[in-house]
Amino acid sequence: MQSPAMVGLLLRWVPGLQRVPSRGDMSGKLLEDLYLKLCVLLSKVYKKGIYVVITIDGWKSRAGTKLLGVLLHNIHQTDGSVTNDLRGAVDITGISEMGQLVLDVLNNTIDDGKDEGLFSVAGVTTSNSPIPSTTIGILTDSASTDAYAKKQLSEKYLALITTPCFAHQLNLVMGHILTNPVMKTAAAQCCLVVTFFSRSTKYMGKLQKLMLELLGKKLTF
Repeated sequence: MQSPAMVGLLLRWVPGLQRVPSRGDMSGKLLEDLYLKLCVLLSKVYKKGIYVVITIDGWKSRAGTKLLGVLLHNIHQTDGSVTNDLRGAVDITGISEMGQLVLDVLNNTIDDGKDEGLFSVAGVTTSNSPIPSTTIGILTDSASTDAYAKKQLSEKYLALITTPCFAHQLNLVMGHILTNPVMKTAAAQCCLVVTFFSRSTKYMGKLQKLMLELLGKKLTF
């Protein structure tokens, strides 16, 4: 926030801005007012009707800080557009990421959403006035801790859809493919070919000439 480049950018492009606030300026009343305004805006969005999918994932910094973040993928019921709502992050530094911890964070997210009147849970009827937005699914990685949490929630909320992250599944599949003995042999041979052409300007030139003749362009590697 206080880097010269960022300060210059904000002063130039934000109309009427005379001074860039410091971290101290942003804390306290200013931050509280901004948070309340965002809550009001969020409430208006959820009142229009949204299908909510809750995702949770861990992150660890090089310094050893561990966070467990919760992100909502919101599918608007009227036009199918998708927006995201970062519900928060829990500092779990020094705490083992057990299944019960993941479950507690997910349960708290659902309970907070219901208490704030933002969203209900699929298949659960309430005695109060109906909430337009509904939580329909939980999406996580395939770690045993996440699997435990999803199993507990699916037993508690029978209509809730629990599913693994597609990107994580694809990453696991690619990992299995690349570590297969056959692929290891093929990858080693490819490395030899690349090394040969990379070390020879003569044969690299011939290869590029051949590329132009066959492909109409040069490929780089």
